[in-house]
Amino acid sequence: MLRICFSLLLACALLPAQKKSAGPNREVINNDLVRVLIANSTPGTKSRPHKHDVNRIMIYLDDGAQQLKFEDGTVKDQQWKAGDVILDPKGGMHTSENKHSKPFRIVEIELKNAGDTVSLSKLDAPQVAPHRYKVILETEQVRVIRARFGPGDRVPLHEHVLPHVVVFLTDYHLGVRGDDGKLVEIEGKAGEAILGGPAKHSETNRTNALLDLVIVEIKSKSGA
Repeated sequence: MLRICFSLLLACALLPAQKKSAGPNREVINNDLVRVLIANSTPGTKSRPHKHDVNRIMIYLDDGAQQLKFEDGTVKDQQWKAGDVILDPKGGMHTSENKHSKPFRIVEIELKNAGDTVSLSKLDAPQVAPHRYKVILETEQVRVIRARFGPGDRVPLHEHVLPHVVVFLTDYHLGVRGDDGKLVEIEGKAGEAILGGPAKHSETNRTNALLDLVIVEIKSKSGA
């Protein structure tokens, strides 16, 4: 589910986005920098031959396993746990088959940007709250951050300078206070992806449980 209202209420510079109808691969965001799909796969499902022309960030919402068969005869078996995040480089023609005993969902973030050298803020979240925000992956195109908040945890004022996609791994209810003092309450379900631009705010976990999310920052000086 794409929650545009979140970024609007925070007065963020939203990237143009669109939402399409549900299906095995549901597109939730598509603009000049990224395309985000929620892929749903049932046991034994095998895809048609296809290839990926851009690098992707894969965020796994469930445990899973699949087998990739490439046209050159190469076979790759993959396994992952819910919450795993990887970089999947662009590659050649192949099929994929769900080898797990249960359905699984994957958030696939296709990277259209060329990459850029960027300057981060002194209020960069991993610097302000390293016990809450940790950089888990970085390339010339993206910086990926894993954020975890305990019940009632508050993160002081910090700044996001890059356009970014946020994927929630748990249900969430956040109190978000902008640097102008305005407070916004946002909430939603695990598996949702939202799109945001540069913002400066503090955040408080309003739930009585762990809040777990992934922030994929897109390295692009041009923003949208």
